[in-house]
Amino acid sequence: MTVPTELALGDLRLYDSDVPALAAGTYYIEVAHTLDHAGVPVTTDELVAHQAFVVTAPQFRIDPAAVRSAYPPAESSGRYGTVLPYVVLDDPMLPFERPMPDPANRQPWLALLVFRPGELDGGQDSPTAVRTTTVGQFLTPASGRRIPQVSPGLETALTDSCTYISVPAPVFRTVAPRLVELRFLAHCRQASVVDQSGTGTGAGTGAGAGAGTGAGAGTGAEALAGVVVGNRFATMPAPGAAPVRTIAHLVSLEGLGPLLDGGKALADTDTVDMISLYSWSFWSYDDGAGDFESLARGVVTRPAEPGRAAGPADLLLRLPLPAVPAPPASDPPGREVADRLTEGFVPLEYRIATGETSFAWYRGPISPVPGVPAAQRFRSADAARGFVGPFGVFDLSLAAAWQAGRAAALADPAFGRLLLDFRRRTHALVDSLYQRLASDHFTASQVAALDTSTTAQLDFLSVLTAQLLADAGRGPEPGAPPPPSPGAAAPAPDPDPQTALTAFLADAEVQALVLAAVRDDLDPIANWLAGLLLLEHLPFAHLVADERMLPSESLRLGYLDPAWQDALLDGALSLGIDSSLRALYASLTGDLVRAAAFEAVQVRRSGLLGTAPPPVVYPARSDQSPVTALLVRSALVTGWPDLAVRARDDRSVPIPALRMARLSPSVLLCLFAGIPAGVTLSEPPHGLRFGVDDSGHVALRQPRAGAAGAPVLGTVLAGRPPVPVLDPTGQQALALRDRETGVLNLDPHDPGGLIGRLAAALDAAVPDPSRVLGPADVALQMIQSPEALLVGARPRVEPTHV
Repeated sequence: MTVPTELALGDLRLYDSDVPALAAGTYYIEVAHTLDHAGVPVTTDELVAHQAFVVTAPQFRIDPAAVRSAYPPAESSGRYGTVLPYVVLDDPMLPFERPMPDPANRQPWLALLVFRPGELDGGQDSPTAVRTTTVGQFLTPASGRRIPQVSPGLETALTDSCTYISVPAPVFRTVAPRLVELRFLAHCRQASVVDQSGTGTGAGTGAGAGAGTGAGAGTGAEALAGVVVGNRFATMPAPGAAPVRTIAHLVSLEGLGPLLDGGKALADTDTVDMISLYSWSFWSYDDGAGDFESLARGVVTRPAEPGRAAGPADLLLRLPLPAVPAPPASDPPGREVADRLTEGFVPLEYRIATGETSFAWYRGPISPVPGVPAAQRFRSADAARGFVGPFGVFDLSLAAAWQAGRAAALADPAFGRLLLDFRRRTHALVDSLYQRLASDHFTASQVAALDTSTTAQLDFLSVLTAQLLADAGRGPEPGAPPPPSPGAAAPAPDPDPQTALTAFLADAEVQALVLAAVRDDLDPIANWLAGLLLLEHLPFAHLVADERMLPSESLRLGYLDPAWQDALLDGALSLGIDSSLRALYASLTGDLVRAAAFEAVQVRRSGLLGTAPPPVVYPARSDQSPVTALLVRSALVTGWPDLAVRARDDRSVPIPALRMARLSPSVLLCLFAGIPAGVTLSEPPHGLRFGVDDSGHVALRQPRAGAAGAPVLGTVLAGRPPVPVLDPTGQQALALRDRETGVLNLDPHDPGGLIGRLAAALDAAVPDPSRVLGPADVALQMIQSPEALLVGARPRVEPTHV
């Protein structure tokens, strides 16, 4: 299937299926031909060739990483009684890769079964009641036990392990979908991912990682993904009752097709054993504690200090400020402490070189106040150490940044090799350029033709000319000034070599020539350093030095400190400087490398904006615009790994995210290319809930893209009554098989089932004689818009659009 690669922010596309050309199995090709002349056979020999080939697909197990996400999140809690659980699979073809009866209707071989407490038999050591055995033992028949009628594929050994569940026959009869219902429980989707972090930790990929790679780089869509939805609503306890666990299993139905007839084939059956490919459980509460809305509100309304109301200042990344009046001007030490805490500094224990224990101020790269670039370059961590003379206290912020940059560079051998190789080549090139330009015998064109891949001897021979040799063998030209006589004033001495070389390399044309010659060597270094500038490769303790700055269930904002970034680069570029000559060259070429690093950040940002990067002027820093940071530490990050984060300016224009990364299972870091007026946290588009609203209804959505003026595809049809599906009071079955079990009736031939009700309602709202509801159509109607929290002047939760 060919799908678009670009999607607007927040857009979602649904497809019925992505069916492979061939299902898993063994196939044969037979080719036969005859030879004849004028219609008369030339030979009577049978000319036939046979070839067998095998199409493989997962059968008894899948890689857990193949499941991109599950909803409700594992071990989460919330008001899930109106939700249909589902899983998102990386491979959109996976639900259709193995054969099932009725192939014309593209029936999937996977189904998501939902169980209530006590319904599964055995497996008490597992919260999801799974059992582990071998494929051979699982396929061994036993009295009263029904197993899939399948043969292991060629890639499967009977000794391979597998997990399965043992479902009592009455429970199987209740929860298993009918064969005609299967196709409505699987579909494919594609969503925009530019506002999501993905599942990476953001630790970087070493030297050579291209700028603009990773989550948030560029615009577009994720690859097509498969979605398998359960046919049963999650358990909802009565008001005030204890929480109830619900168990979900992604199971294989291969070989169980004859049993999907509503239970007629289950005579003399005690249990049905099914392969479980993935399983998880979650909890249902009546009060909604732990759902997206309550968690999202909590991260912005939690006060920094217990016992008082939260305010906007509580969202800044800094220690909680004491609720006391500010110290007066007559108390300089008190004012100094208050100012430091307000500006995001943390007092940390510090052992002075003399052995005394004191404290020093430290602030990480994320500051609650804007900063300015460093005024100087640092050759060592000690040189970056600040001292607050009037109070006798050290400021170790930039010293720690320098050391962090050096440690990150040392930890990546690939980057170290690239940096040293670049320096050797650059230094050799600068030497050659300087010597050539210092000689009257070489022209600018010959200098520009310098090839650093050859030896200096070959370069020298390439510019020797007969005229040059003749000049070297002759004496002084007639009329030339005589040599100085003894006692005469000596000519002006040659300039100091270091001064001359410094002035030489400060020339813009020389810098451009050097950069052009070593650009291929510099690019991977600049890309690695760009990641470092965006806080990759750094321990979390350097970002947040005190847990009180980012407590559990909190959100914090700040600026990226340019001085901290500069010291970080100084530390990373300090590798391999073991002599005064190397130090000189490092200082002379350092601005080129730094500018290239900031240019790589700018290129990454321009790629997000879809614009060309601005020209770089060396050695000036090329990226002066502010970068803001957002840190979230919450169960939101754990329960919604693809949590969507969007920033907008005061004109509601989107601000691109330079980096979005999960630093741990519960911590999310976002860096934005500007100062946002508001930030929106929302459930990801592919994290849409399938189900009904609190009253058990489904709001009709526009089913097709219409002409100009028609409702936008996927938007709720205004003025149309919702479709009743679930009775929260349990008095009516409505679109369920019965009142008690919560299992949907998806029989397309039953007008009282979900498909029949949706079709009738859509025909009344948007008449279409050719309409036939498919899996994507049903999924579109059952979508419940994800919730979003807008953090701005007044945080509020609002729905987003499909």
